[in-house]
Amino acid sequence: MLASTSLFGCARYPERIQAPAPKATLAPFVRVFARHPSIANWEAVHRHMRLGALDERSQTAIVYGLTRGHDVAPRLFDAAAVDLATYAWGGSIETIRRENLRARREGSLDVALRTAHLAWLLLALRAGYLDDRINLSEMELRDPSRFVGRSMNLTDVNFTGSRLTSAVWRDTNLTNATFNAVEIDGRLECDACIWNYGGAPLRKKLSRGRWVP
Repeated sequence: MLASTSLFGCARYPERIQAPAPKATLAPFVRVFARHPSIANWEAVHRHMRLGALDERSQTAIVYGLTRGHDVAPRLFDAAAVDLATYAWGGSIETIRRENLRARREGSLDVALRTAHLAWLLLALRAGYLDDRINLSEMELRDPSRFVGRSMNLTDVNFTGSRLTSAVWRDTNLTNATFNAVEIDGRLECDACIWNYGGAPLRKKLSRGRWVP
C-alpha cells in the first residue's frame, strides 16, 4: 500500500509489515467427527479430503477421534485409513506416531494400541514402489491382527526402540528397515521376505536388532 505523498510530490514506500497469519481453525465437520466418530460423520471429512490435503491440526483431530472415541466401528477405522493413506500419507503417519508417543507418556495403553493398529493399516496400504524413510521409532506397535507383516512394503521403516508382537511375517519387503533395540513379546520371524533390492526370499528371525537365518 502506498504511503501518503510527501511535500515534494514523491510517494514513499515504507517497509511492508507482514500481518500475522490467521490462527487455523478446525472445519466444523472435523470437529464433529473428533467428538463423535461415526461412518455418517466421516462422509463429510471424506468429501473434504478429496478436495485437498488436511492440515496438521485436522489430522490430529481425526486421529484423536479414531483412537480415543468410544465404540469406533472397525469398518470406520478401515475407511479412515484408506483416505488418510490416499490423501494425506506423510502427515498422517507422523500424526499417528505423535499421538502414539503421547499415549505412552500418559500411560493410556488402549489408545496406544489403537494408534498402533491405525499405523499398521496405513503401512498395509503403502505402495510397493515407495522407499521414503518412515519413522516409527519408540512406538507401541503391538497388534495381533493377521494382516500385520503380511505382503507389506516396509522398506526404510525405522522401528528402533519400538515394541512389536511375536509373530511370523510373510512375503514382506524389509530392505533397509531398522530394528535396533526393539522389544518383542516372544519371537519375530519373517518367511519368504526380502532384505535387499533384488534379493531372494528367505526365512529369518530377529535377534538383537538383526535378522539372522
